[in-house]
Amino acid sequence: MTTKEDFRNLMRDRIRGDLFAAGGCYFFALLLHEELQLPLFYMSPPNCNEFSHVFVMRGCECIDYVGKRPVEEIAKLYAGWPDEMPRPTCPSEISSKIKEKGYEEELAEEIYQIAKREFARRKQMYLSLLSGY
Repeated sequence: MTTKEDFRNLMRDRIRGDLFAAGGCYFFALLLHEELQLPLFYMSPPNCNEFSHVFVMRGCECIDYVGKRPVEEIAKLYAGWPDEMPRPTCPSEISSKIKEKGYEEELAEEIYQIAKREFARRKQMYLSLLSGY
């Protein structure tokens, strides 16, 4: 039987997962870049410069809120084409995209703080992902 605490944690995980899969990936990727010192990348459909998904990479694998995933999986999910390659980006370009999307400064800061708490909560998972390299 599920306890109230289990249910509460499940709902919180769903909210966070939705946030970082739908626009919040910009904020979480910035945080992963800062904390793990890994380069930033984005995925975009072919012949398009939209940032469909933002993440960091180490070797041939993408790291985002979900964890470590192969490039092909990210490409298929966010570019619609498994052969599409991630494109490098930088913090200032991501910050610019956040502003373009219309995030007000206060909302952007609130989402960034949520990302920081989430990273702290999941930090061991990310560090263990990197220990295999």
